[in-house]
Order: sequence, then C-alpha cells, then structure tokens
Amino acid sequence: MAQIDSDNLLSDAQKAAQKQAVTTQATKAKQAIDAAGSADLIEQAKDNGIKAIDAQYQAGKAAPTVKAKSKAKPATNHNHFPKTGEQQSLLMVILGGLLSLGSSLFFTRKKRSR
Repeated sequence: MAQIDSDNLLSDAQKAAQKQAVTTQATKAKQAIDAAGSADLIEQAKDNGIKAIDAQYQAGKAAPTVKAKSKAKPATNHNHFPKTGEQQSLLMVILGGLLSLGSSLFFTRKKRSR
C-alpha cells in the first residue's frame, strides 16, 4: 500500500481502486491460509497470496504531453532586407560605368595641332 500511496502519477480514484483490490486479495489469501490443512499448503497459499497482492499495483503512467502548434508566423528580423536583384544591380552598375567611359571617349575631340 505504501507503494500505491507514493506513486504521484496515480489519481486518487486509481489509488483507491488499487487499495481496494489489495484488501480483497489479502482477505482471499487469509481465507486460503486458514483453509489449508498442512504446512506445505499453508506455505503455497501464502506465496500465492503475496503474488496476488503484488500484482494489484499498477504503476501510474505519465500523461502524454501535447504540444500546441502555433499558427502565428515567427517574428521576422526587421533589420534584414531581402536580397532581391543584387546580381542584376551589380551588372547594371558595371554596364553604366562602361557606357560612361565609352561615351566620354567617343565624344571627346582630339585637339588639332596648329
């Protein structure tokens, strides 16, 4: 009974039911011992009674934990900007630089010697 009382995973109703079953088995074991005629039968009735009483204890099981799924989106980092078009913008900067260089070379006049 001490094992049943110390099991924190059992509800009060489960503890009461197991204690009642232990009491019932103990009564049956006492009756079997009283009815036994010889020392061997008494020993056998005692062993059977102990096994029956021990079998009444069922350890409590921990209730399964249910993790609630959050439907909310995780918080995003507002300091981070998306990397959209980085390669295209780099290409455009290079192209713009080349066009500027080419136009400056094309439109500059050579100085004429006098």
